[in-house]
Amino acid sequence: CCAAISLAPIFSGSGVPIKLIESLLYEVPTIASRKAELMIPGLKHLENVIILERIGNISEALKNLYKDEDLREKVSRGARLLVEKSIGFEKTIERYYAYMTKLTSFSL
Repeated sequence: CCAAISLAPIFSGSGVPIKLIESLLYEVPTIASRKAELMIPGLKHLENVIILERIGNISEALKNLYKDEDLREKVSRGARLLVEKSIGFEKTIERYYAYMTKLTSFSL
């Protein structure tokens, strides 16, 4: 919650990357790999996250994000909007309720 920048270079694995979800929830500007876009719908480069094309771009992305306060604020605002739209508590409860309703209405 107290970080100025988050780094989540996800290059393998599957599922939901908790470190990325946490940084979005806390509105911490995050640098992630292209794979993150496949894991979390709605991620957009320079809108709510910084997407790396190559692992070698990490240091440059960190420097640029650190130096550019306007970009950090823009990405933070975008993260907040993404969370409100699709990741936050209310949306998670809605999806869980819909899933449970579907399960309980299933008949053989």
